[in-house]
Parts: sequence; structure tokens; C-alpha cells
Amino acid sequence: MANYTKRDERGAELTANIARTRAIENSPRPRSKPGPPPTLGEELRDGYRWFWFLCPACDRRTPKTLAPFAIRYGMDVPTIDVAKFATCQACGHRGALLQRPSMNGIGADLMLESFPAELAAQGMERWLARVTRTRCPAPTRQARGTV
Repeated sequence: MANYTKRDERGAELTANIARTRAIENSPRPRSKPGPPPTLGEELRDGYRWFWFLCPACDRRTPKTLAPFAIRYGMDVPTIDVAKFATCQACGHRGALLQRPSMNGIGADLMLESFPAELAAQGMERWLARVTRTRCPAPTRQARGTV
């Protein structure tokens, strides 16, 4: 009778040990704390010259180069801070999400998506039209010597 109880106790121990190891294996690994966000200087040094700015309110995507932001705010400013103060030109929402350009190609031909200059030019034309619009246009001058 004693042999059976010892065997049952050992079986219970083995079952408990197996359950513990399975619980450890199935538990999520502790995550490391995230590091500091990348700065404009780090992004430029890593080869990212532009980003997609995404408006969370109207889902508008706008390509923006990082160099003007680096000139205006400095190279040590995190890109997240630049995105916080971005304003959507379509709906006026303040704050944007950043997305790096996609990768194109395979193997040795792998490269970053090229900057969509035609899309940026359209946005620049709309912006210039809005900024240069005045309520009272300047009077036109006639050339001297003409009547």
C-alpha cells in the first residue's frame, strides 16, 4: 500500500512540475522598455529624407521632407514632436501619425520608395494659392510713355 502512495505522490509532483514549466513557456516574455524616440538628425543620418504624414481624422496622406523641420526646429528634436504640431490642410486637425517610406525591390535591388514630387507639388500649389490670395489686389501700373 505504501508503494502505491509514493508512486501517486511522485506522479502528482511530476504533473505539478510539468504544469509549471508549461505555464512558464506559455507566459509572455517580459518586454524591454522602449528606448528614446528617434530624432530628426538620426532619421536623416539613417537615410530617411521624407515621411508620410497621416491625418487620423480624415485619413489624408501627405509626403513631407524632413530637412525643413530640421532647419526650423533643430536636429535634436524627436520626430514625434514634429508630428504633434502638424496641421492637416484638408480638415484642420492638429497632430499626425508618421509613416516611413516603403521599401521597393528584392535582394540587392532593395531601396526606399522615391519621394512623390508630383503629389507634393500639387499640395504646394494649393498652399500658394491660399497664401497669396488677398482681399484688395494691388492696382496695376501702366508703363510710362503709354497712354
